[in-house]
Amino acid sequence: MSDARRQAMEEVLRILREAIQSNSHSSKERVRHLSSALSTGKFSLSPFRSSCYGMGTNKSDLDVYFRFMDDADGCEEFEKHSQMHIDTIRLIESAVKKADGFTNVTSIARPKMKVPVAKCTVKVGCEEIDVDISCNSELGLANTRLLKRYCTCLDDNLIADLGM
Repeated sequence: MSDARRQAMEEVLRILREAIQSNSHSSKERVRHLSSALSTGKFSLSPFRSSCYGMGTNKSDLDVYFRFMDDADGCEEFEKHSQMHIDTIRLIESAVKKADGFTNVTSIARPKMKVPVAKCTVKVGCEEIDVDISCNSELGLANTRLLKRYCTCLDDNLIADLGM
């Protein structure tokens, strides 16, 4: 992956964080505390998968894991429930739709889905980057750390070549 692509992905994370924080308002009672945590910035966005462990290309999408911070009031217990994941992804989708610079914004979030996802495309400079935002994908983060360590330990790019 080129340095320009990597820098563009970092800019996407910044823009995405700003869009979610400034546009996530809901009047629905059941998601009010989620909306409050989003608007006060009590969440983290972590890139994971191929862009993090050296297998990404200039055409790779950016996979982002969304998580509430430990001090987000009322979210720690609710975070364990699948309806919360669906509500969170739909709030993110709504916030991103309101923000400038995002296209193709949609979500795939249905009851009993293990990992609901919000999808969008962001243009940064001359780079267009497809972004998948998920929550409840702790296993994906763990796998990313594991593959990154494999790739770091092997000097000869064997793991990266196998991943392509």
